[in-house]
Amino acid sequence: MVDPISLENVAPSELMITSRRDADALVLSLSGELDLSSSPVLEKELDAMAVDGSVRVVIDLGGLEFMDSSGLQMLLRARERATENDLDFSLVRGRPGVHRVFELTRTDELFAFED
Repeated sequence: MVDPISLENVAPSELMITSRRDADALVLSLSGELDLSSSPVLEKELDAMAVDGSVRVVIDLGGLEFMDSSGLQMLLRARERATENDLDFSLVRGRPGVHRVFELTRTDELFAFED
């Protein structure tokens, strides 16, 4: 018989961010978990978007394993910041569990999603 895995022994997946320039866009690809502890990491990365020289900001959620309401709040602030700086802002859809957060909070209507 196999022993069950104790969740106490499973380390949360940290947020990894890779950024690249794609024509006129700054593309941030996220992997891991976007939650209360990792949201400041994304916020720090987004602080540079106003001075980057890009016209668009795209955040790729495809690699996220998990996102909670604080991660959603961070994305809402990023969208607001982009609007204030006259930048287009869009998201690349994440896994069904991640996208479900947008659906449950009805914020999916606030974002432009790319597939």
